[in-house]
Amino acid sequence: MSKALSKHANNRVGLYQLIDYFEKSPVSKGNYARIAKQYLRFTLDNALLINQFSIDKFVENRSPVYRTACKKFLEFSQNRQVSEVYDDTRPSYKGNHIVLAFLGDAQLGESSKETYAKAINEYHKFLDSKDRGASRQSLLLFIDKLKKEDVSPHTINNYLSAIRRYLSYCIEKKDRLGITNDELEQIEDMLSVKNLKIDGTKFQKESLTEEERAHLIDCIENPRDKAVIALMAYQGLRSVELVRLRWQDIKEHKGKTFLTVLGKGRNEREWIPMLPACHKILIAYQVSITRPEGDMFGFNDTSTIRKITNKWLEVAGLKREGVSAHSLRHTAAQILMQKGVPKAMIQRFLRHKSESTTSIYTARQEDMDFLNFDFEN
Repeated sequence: MSKALSKHANNRVGLYQLIDYFEKSPVSKGNYARIAKQYLRFTLDNALLINQFSIDKFVENRSPVYRTACKKFLEFSQNRQVSEVYDDTRPSYKGNHIVLAFLGDAQLGESSKETYAKAINEYHKFLDSKDRGASRQSLLLFIDKLKKEDVSPHTINNYLSAIRRYLSYCIEKKDRLGITNDELEQIEDMLSVKNLKIDGTKFQKESLTEEERAHLIDCIENPRDKAVIALMAYQGLRSVELVRLRWQDIKEHKGKTFLTVLGKGRNEREWIPMLPACHKILIAYQVSITRPEGDMFGFNDTSTIRKITNKWLEVAGLKREGVSAHSLRHTAAQILMQKGVPKAMIQRFLRHKSESTTSIYTARQEDMDFLNFDFEN
């Protein structure tokens, strides 16, 4: 095994990196690498692991050569202990030298770099079309243009987030980039432009109350299913994060228990505190199984999680329109908000990149707090 690939054992590897190694290996023949690349794209699109189950799904109704190629690729991956890939597409970024320098230095995943490049270049195209320089007024006009094109407030805020990060980079590297004092004043003025307010009620999911959550957990008899529900309803995990969860993701640090989660669109696992109620349920599940190692649940995709959730919601009498597996993530956020946890901490707990996304989860409770607030005392 090559040193570059061996260090990723029991971890995710970039799609193109893995294909590069496979293509150079003795087992790769003819169009095996091309088929393997299609197969890995299939696993990414469907949140599947590299295993026999996903291969059977992929080769269904295809010619025999697909099964042969995938069989060789599966053996290759298993020998290197690789069970999952992330998208490491290498895009070609466009833009002036400052934009390119920013994208080169930014500690971002490739998909985020693509998003940032698009946002910044859209703004520069707008400036060129209007023959305007960068300024606070120009940025506000750019926002108005996006609104008139019916771009959603959420997308506009993502654009603004990218532009602000780019502007902050310009300030940080002003000497190296040769930015003048006048340009610096313009940049600082542009940084004062705020995000658009998002009506979270348009996007928020139906959630459970704290009493309903407790009742749901009490109804579940199967230790595995109880652990699945608890991780979503207490820890706010997404379904795809449950699929990726391993027993070694439970960590102890300075007397506290944490969970390391491989989030959506992330290349590295993030630490979140483990709530005691959830930890207790996980321990009970761990005790109930013969070999608590490797993958925590062994799910091949997220469909099993949806079935488990719907089953126990029905049993608990809580299955209603709008309540789904993802509703349990909203439930975790709502209850944390009710307990007075600051929104910034909830954002970190849910692993959101922006506060505007967290607002979608907390809007219902914030509305209730506003309506019940005593403004006279």
